[in-house]
Amino acid sequence: MIFFYGLKSFVKNIGFNIFITTQIALCFTACIFTSSALSQKIRYIRVFDDIIDGDGYYIEITNEDKSGTELFPGDISDKECFSDISPYFDEVSALYAYLTPYEDNPCETYATWSYAYRGRLIDEFYPLMQSGRWLSDIKPEDGCVHAVITEGSHSLKPGDVIEQGFTTYDGDTIILKVKITGILKEGAKLFGISPPSSGQAWEDTSFESKNIEDAFHNYYRSLYKQPVIIYNYDELATNNAAAFIKGTAMIPFKKGLTDAQKEEAFNSIVKISLRSVPFKEIKDVTADEVRKQLIILIPIIIGLVILTIISIVSFSAISTMRQLKSYGVLYICGGRWRQCSLISLVGTSECIFLAALETYVFISLLTLSGKLNETVISVSAAGIAICGILSIFILIVSLIMPLMIISKTQPREILKSEE
Repeated sequence: MIFFYGLKSFVKNIGFNIFITTQIALCFTACIFTSSALSQKIRYIRVFDDIIDGDGYYIEITNEDKSGTELFPGDISDKECFSDISPYFDEVSALYAYLTPYEDNPCETYATWSYAYRGRLIDEFYPLMQSGRWLSDIKPEDGCVHAVITEGSHSLKPGDVIEQGFTTYDGDTIILKVKITGILKEGAKLFGISPPSSGQAWEDTSFESKNIEDAFHNYYRSLYKQPVIIYNYDELATNNAAAFIKGTAMIPFKKGLTDAQKEEAFNSIVKISLRSVPFKEIKDVTADEVRKQLIILIPIIIGLVILTIISIVSFSAISTMRQLKSYGVLYICGGRWRQCSLISLVGTSECIFLAALETYVFISLLTLSGKLNETVISVSAAGIAICGILSIFILIVSLIMPLMIISKTQPREILKSEE
């Protein structure tokens, strides 16, 4: 019965309800967009949040004679800690590239650029996926290694198995079966990967901005020309595939070092880096960027929320005044004011449901049209949670407002005033 009255009240005030529904939908959309933007920034911070509080450096890798931005297998043997360069380094996060076989290699090549991550760049990082799953979600299998690949001219999809060739540290060629676990989204950011230079040096802006997010570069087909395939380094290492360190790396120092040991560790970094930035600067700049983002986005959200709450309060008050006669009759027939308040709650719930549906349709249309392909906007758990909290608050307001208006009013007075 209460639901019936609530539905009748909703239809009776359909014009005003459409206005309220649109405002709530705008709030929901703003919350989803904001949470997506902040979640994306936090996504990159979380990868290194346990090490940038300590000592260490973000560096651009170079070889011994400073002639390139690679460290080849002969330059380094301990991939986990770089302990053959310095015993004071902790686990290094870097981009591993692979030596390609000769052109007469019999396997079919699907990607020109073969890279790998290990450690936190597998377990703590989750790039934007078009379909399938990231490597951290995959368990090892006998007889194959796993990889994700960027969008491109290929027709691969998650679950497909291909063959790829690798050069071993002994100089031999091995052919491995590779199971594709996912397709990376166009515009996905990847640590240390930058477009081919085409004769010009790639300028890594992360050393200028010192923002941790800028250590991750967007992959766009128009820049790379060919697909990029990403492996789990540990899986390829068990097959003796030869890798070299390329681009940039995060090098944390072990905890508890003396000042003299820290200086010695830094001197070791100078030997393998063209440029370096201390973790402290990265942490400060990144935190400042997040604060700037919040300063821009939070007032927009607060303004929409306040406007929506004012509208809900006004709607509840107007709706209650319009239905005083119905509430009076309901009371005479045995109802109570609490039930009248529940009728208002039902009407507001219908507004929220329609607003959620409107938001979902709007974002789905943007996604299908490709408008969101190169953005970080998505319906995430954080966005849904924020919208849920906002919905609960709106429901509480719609529940309390009618009680405040009619709780001290006698049904007889209401019926007389409506005669």
